[in-house]
Amino acid sequence: MTSMTLKCSIENTFEQCEKLLLKKNALYAVPSDVFGNFRKSAELQGRTQKQVLLGYMTKHTVSIADMIASNTIGSKEIVYEKIMDNINYLLILKAMIEEEPTIQILGNTEENKK
Repeated sequence: MTSMTLKCSIENTFEQCEKLLLKKNALYAVPSDVFGNFRKSAELQGRTQKQVLLGYMTKHTVSIADMIASNTIGSKEIVYEKIMDNINYLLILKAMIEEEPTIQILGNTEENKK
C-alpha cells in the first residue's frame, strides 16, 4: 500500500465513521443528552459511563480478535463496522472526558505524593 492509498483509506474511514456515528446517535441518543444511553446503562450496572463504553468497546475488540485468531473474518463489512464502532467509541470517550470539569492525574496532587 502506498502512503497516498493509506491516506485515502483513513479519510474514507473517518467519513464512514461519522455517518455511522450519526446513524447510531439517532437510534440511541437524544439531542439534549447524547450520552443518555451510556448514563442509563451505567445506572443499571452500578458503573460509570466510561466503564460502560469500555465494556461495549471490549466486546467489539474481542470479536475482532477472535476473527483474526481463527482467520475467519468472513464479511469485510462486519469487521469494518466493528472497527468503526471502536473508533467512534474512542471519540465518544474523548468527548466524555472533555465534558468533565477536571481530571485528577495520579501523582500531580499533594495527597498522591504521600
